[in-house]
Amino acid sequence: MIVDWLMSLPKPVALFCCNDDRALQVVEACELAGVHVPEDVAVLGVDNDVLVCDLAEPPISSIAMGTEAAGYEAAELLDQMVKGKKAICKRIIVYPSYIITRVSTDIAAVSDSEVATAIRFIRKNVDRAIQVMDVVDATTVSRRVLENRFRTALRWSIHQEIRRMRVDRIIQLLVSTDMTVKEIALRCGFDDAGHISRYFRKVTGVSLREYRRKHAPS
Repeated sequence: MIVDWLMSLPKPVALFCCNDDRALQVVEACELAGVHVPEDVAVLGVDNDVLVCDLAEPPISSIAMGTEAAGYEAAELLDQMVKGKKAICKRIIVYPSYIITRVSTDIAAVSDSEVATAIRFIRKNVDRAIQVMDVVDATTVSRRVLENRFRTALRWSIHQEIRRMRVDRIIQLLVSTDMTVKEIALRCGFDDAGHISRYFRKVTGVSLREYRRKHAPS
């Protein structure tokens, strides 16, 4: 059934699966159908089950969920109830934390080859303090031409794409490691903790500490 359904879809297409197990079924069905992942079908799962995602062929990109943080909240509430304390009833929400990009979505899904080259360059150099001209130099067109083609393909500028990818990288390190802010700053090409803190707040509207407290496992 999945194979027939996949064959009927227009290509290229992106599929958002409810969990990693379902994403694995889709990837396996693509192999049976002779459909290429991610060139024809990009697949994104949920839960970041490493055993499922990393052992799939190709490895599956997935959204990590803040289940541990929610678990600690639930345990704290239960502890209060066991001790006879007045517990504040509240809804505990499991928030998505970040996307772990693996091969199943690792493609610049744009028809413009120069824009695709630019995107790949930004992704490859996301831990460096690259500028727009660095991206332009990786292509064969002028800055004005690339800027125009970039906006046509993605509806935002080269600078905005650099900023988006850098923030995604900061978030990944923030919620998946115990690195200090200073260590993350050095890893991501910032001068110091103050610089990365101002950069992150300007883009997201929240502080690094606040984001980590809300999304990272306790």
